[in-house]
Amino acid sequence: MSTVSRPQFVFCYRHIPDTLTRSTEPPVYTLAEDRPVQDPASSVILRGPSVRGGGLGLLQGTQLVETLAHFPRERIPERVVHAKAAGAWGEFECTHDITQWCSAALFKEVGKKTEVLARISTVAGERGSADTVRDIRGFALKDAENYRWNIFDITRDPDNHFQDIEQAAFSPSTLILGIAPSADIMLHARMFSYPDAARYRVGPNYQQLPCNRALNVYSPCRRDGPMRVDGNYGPDPDYIKSGPADVAHGEWIGRVQDYTFDVTEEDWGQPRMLWKLFKEQGEDKVLIHNLSMHTSKALPEVQKEAIKSWANVDEDLSKRLGEALSKTGDNTDHKNAPPSQIALLRHRK
Repeated sequence: MSTVSRPQFVFCYRHIPDTLTRSTEPPVYTLAEDRPVQDPASSVILRGPSVRGGGLGLLQGTQLVETLAHFPRERIPERVVHAKAAGAWGEFECTHDITQWCSAALFKEVGKKTEVLARISTVAGERGSADTVRDIRGFALKDAENYRWNIFDITRDPDNHFQDIEQAAFSPSTLILGIAPSADIMLHARMFSYPDAARYRVGPNYQQLPCNRALNVYSPCRRDGPMRVDGNYGPDPDYIKSGPADVAHGEWIGRVQDYTFDVTEEDWGQPRMLWKLFKEQGEDKVLIHNLSMHTSKALPEVQKEAIKSWANVDEDLSKRLGEALSKTGDNTDHKNAPPSQIALLRHRK
């Protein structure tokens, strides 16, 4: 009597195809949630003892799922310009007293050192462009050896290029107290565009990354959401404490009031030039005809105001328009008249 053997399957962490047993070595790596794993290249599969190199991947193998989920997300969009760059950490040292010109704390005393992050880039090249390409801007190197300091004498190399340099977000809107923007429209546009590009390229939490994080920040009104990856201000209230304000009126240098723009002689300059051009080219009759045909559909009161207004351009134009309107008769378009004209017409009746 023959018996049918049942297929046998085993669970295994696949790394080397011929290995069907778990590794006995102590785990060194972990998943993102701190679960230890023996090998970052292994995965959980289901297969029979006679199968070599194949099997069924299981959904419970979260290591493979986590690896695959991270892989397509580990790149961020490169900068539209200045994509190719190198950078380093350094120190800015104030060597002269300039407090009479600038009140920024950066320059408040001679010898004060401030940590800075420098990024040197080309302009048009992509992130993978060569280091030797020409650029549309640059600086002369002929006096570099005799310069008073070495621009390549960095204080600290980046520990990780992606963390320190690629994610670095520079913006002209990041101004310290004592420095203000100039009256430049292009600058003002970039003050919005640069931080907005960083939110898209790096993420809404870019200001909390080590390369961008300010030293002393306290803004409990800005909390929650994907932009918070820190303590989220803990139990601090999300409102600013306030009390009754002293009754006082602000002092203004200028007066704030409604302003009505009056029509001046300058406003009639271009219409006068156009009327003169029409007369020189013999198109004045056509203009008078077109004006009279359209104006004749208005109420007589509106026609009088139109004639009076055209007199500011030229007395002859106003006179000829009045004569042309007198020949058209009552041609008021009551059907398409605006409500204000209809109300005026009813009032007259």
